[in-house]
Amino acid sequence: MRASIPHRRLLVFGSINADLVTSPDRLPSPGETVLSPSYQMVNGGKGANQAVAAARSRISVSNPVLMVGAVGRDAFADQAVGDLQSNGVDVRYVARTASPTGCAFIAVDPSGENMITVALGANLDAQATQLTMELVTSGTILLMQNEIPMSEAIKAARQAREAGAMTILNLAPAPEGEAAAAIRDLLGSIDILVVNEHEFAVVCQVLCIPDCDGPKARVAALSKDIGADVVVTMGASGTLLGPSSGPVVHKPALAVAPVDTTGAGDTLTGVLAASLLDGLPLEDALTRANRAETLSCMAMGARDGMPSAAALDASLMATAAA
Repeated sequence: MRASIPHRRLLVFGSINADLVTSPDRLPSPGETVLSPSYQMVNGGKGANQAVAAARSRISVSNPVLMVGAVGRDAFADQAVGDLQSNGVDVRYVARTASPTGCAFIAVDPSGENMITVALGANLDAQATQLTMELVTSGTILLMQNEIPMSEAIKAARQAREAGAMTILNLAPAPEGEAAAAIRDLLGSIDILVVNEHEFAVVCQVLCIPDCDGPKARVAALSKDIGADVVVTMGASGTLLGPSSGPVVHKPALAVAPVDTTGAGDTLTGVLAASLLDGLPLEDALTRANRAETLSCMAMGARDGMPSAAALDASLMATAAA
């Protein structure tokens, strides 16, 4: 990661969705129908989720969290944008388009495991031109995911690099097809890559990073190859940090019985960005984000378990005192 610069704003360029969540006794196999007694309509989208996680967990509320993306002109959009506002996210740069608001269809089994299909809708209308020169400066942290067009993400990352901003990329979901072929162009302009184990394997395969000497060695090899810090989330097994300089670090996860893992990775990524915005060093920021990810699994839905700064501090202090 490049030299530390005081940051003044977090800019989240990403997806905004409505989530329809079901609770079947088990997840379906291909071609199978399973029944759920009910469903919930909640707000989601990886970009919006990460913006909410960041806004809730930031230590200094004077550091703004801004959402940039696109929604439709429908009831889902009104609810999604309203929820962002109620969580302290600035929504002035969210565009309204003729496309329907993005929607995710989520099934969660009793163990907390999930299965998700996303209809991107208006998220495909998000454009890098929404990121004005006034927004993207050396005092900006740009946070992106893979639920907006890859071509626009590449443009945004290059703009951020030219402006001296820090760019964090959560490469989720794992890219496929033409998007996978464009990974190298995107990774060339980022400072921190956040992936889960599956996404990590996909990136390594596309970039021809050999699977040698265990996960830590592969994380280090990927970090060296792309010239960026790499964070790999592994659920109950914790998180690996491959800094662009120095040894790979393992952050263990707190042992809990999860209620719902939906949005856990979004929580980690959003809190990581917010902690860096607050001025924490990367490893300390990841400690905070790693704990937030665990706490987020203790409630249903992508956002209900996202901790506030106070709740996160209390959990970390309790562990330190034990």
